[in-house]
Amino acid sequence: MQPVRPYAGFGKRFYAYLIDQSIIQFIALVLMSPWIYSGYNRLMVGGLDQALADPALIEGYVTTVVPMIFMLQVVIGTLYGTWLEGGEMGATFGKRHCKIKVADLEGEGISYSAAFGRNLAINVVSGLVNVNFLWFLLLLIPCLTPLATAKRQTVYDMALKCVVVRTA
Repeated sequence: MQPVRPYAGFGKRFYAYLIDQSIIQFIALVLMSPWIYSGYNRLMVGGLDQALADPALIEGYVTTVVPMIFMLQVVIGTLYGTWLEGGEMGATFGKRHCKIKVADLEGEGISYSAAFGRNLAINVVSGLVNVNFLWFLLLLIPCLTPLATAKRQTVYDMALKCVVVRTA
């Protein structure tokens, strides 16, 4: 059992999150580019005027491509975070850059199952925030809990008995 290091602050956690989301969004964009391109081509075949005049065409694109992007982001983000945060490694590329890592309450690395639960929650919340601004407002409170808790934990950290600590 290691002594628990100082808890990571909100700023470092948020910056690491932005780095990780950039990586996840890039991977999702690369994987989705064939569908995005084909849908865009279908919209533009008759020209922009025809595409704008036919709301069903745009609605069809939005109701198929947008949910696929959301699901792909959740899957990629969950796998990315689980693989990098599980076990002794304990940190995604964003967390490594910010010199923070995820640990259990005793300061040890978290299990892959805890990393999976943690990252599934993070990525579902992130995906919902991307879909609708109302979700952003509703989900903002749980994301801001590190500002008000002694161990600087989010709701999902408390549920899974994890903390984010500084490594240096």
